[in-house]
Amino acid sequence: MRINRENLIRFFDRKGFYIVLFLSIVVIAATSV
Repeated sequence: MRINRENLIRFFDRKGFYIVLFLSIVVIAATSV
């Protein structure tokens, strides 16, 4: 499967927001403990 830049951008348009949201929650949880 060849990954080109357009497909990657389209993928992150849908999924990237949730990935960033999840990572920020993990960081906040880790720093508050």
